Amino acid sequence: MNNPVSSNTAERLVAALLTCFFIGFGWLTLLQGGVSLKGKSGQVAYASGGYAIGVAVGAFLFAALSVFLLAKTFSLRRRGVVFMLITVLVPPAAFLLLSR
Repeated sequence: MNNPVSSNTAERLVAALLTCFFIGFGWLTLLQGGVSLKGKSGQVAYASGGYAIGVAVGAFLFAALSVFLLAKTFSLRRRGVVFMLITVLVPPAAFLLLSR
């Protein structure tokens, strides 16, 4: 009796969508200079300045975590994972350094 070959397509799709979402959210926050955040009480606050940078850094760190998930599905070696992390983390860091 043969076991069917499992497919990683769904896992790859979810990891890629997470990565794209968090990269997009991080860039949107950086380019707008802030983001509106809604708390549990329903009040909306606009985070700008250092808080916006913190929100963007958090988004890019979540994107880096989802890159690890994506790299796992492709069974990439260390060099591939480092390349993917560089492509996710270096452009926003360069943007922050050059915009100040």
